[in-house]
Amino acid sequence: MSIKTDYNVRRVIIMPSMKLLYGSCASSFCVLLVWFVWVGSVIIVLFPEEFTMNKEQIAAEIKKTEEQLAHLRQQLEQPEYPTLASSKTGDKLENGCIVVHKFLDVRMALIAAPSYTERCCKWDKVFKDVFDALVSVGFNKSQWFIPTYEQLQLAYKNCYEHFSAAIYCSSTEASSTNSCNVYFINGFQYTGSKPFTGCVRAFSLVAY
Repeated sequence: MSIKTDYNVRRVIIMPSMKLLYGSCASSFCVLLVWFVWVGSVIIVLFPEEFTMNKEQIAAEIKKTEEQLAHLRQQLEQPEYPTLASSKTGDKLENGCIVVHKFLDVRMALIAAPSYTERCCKWDKVFKDVFDALVSVGFNKSQWFIPTYEQLQLAYKNCYEHFSAAIYCSSTEASSTNSCNVYFINGFQYTGSKPFTGCVRAFSLVAY
């Protein structure tokens, strides 16, 4: 079965509530009449032009429109991440890094690497597993370091919710046989004997 119409489908726009509209646009040369027809959850704009559409073609057009709408809805659901310049302490950036602290006077930010790069490992001076994890996801390991005890405490104070492990190791040594670590349950210092095993996440200092 074919449906005869005097209008050709040219483009689709989303309208919130109207079922049938009639509009016109004018210039000094001509007046163009268009129909807006409600189909499902969208308005289809019809421009005058003789043509014939069968049911299959109409169904295909509607399916295409629904796919376009699904894509638009997916885009709307994507979170909007701040830039480093516009971010606040505790914000998560698009690459998964966390803003631990911003030094506003020198326009520098202390950031923590994404959570998926942290590793549970024994304390040493190299922390090879941590830097290998950074490289595996595209980070330049030369721009990262293991945070000091003070920097970890700053992370606990400003953005503890982005750290899921109970204990994080720092690069600070309490003595030749002990290292300083931070409980992310209460922010207290924990001095563990080397080689203490704990969670380690790299930090970086970035200009913006």
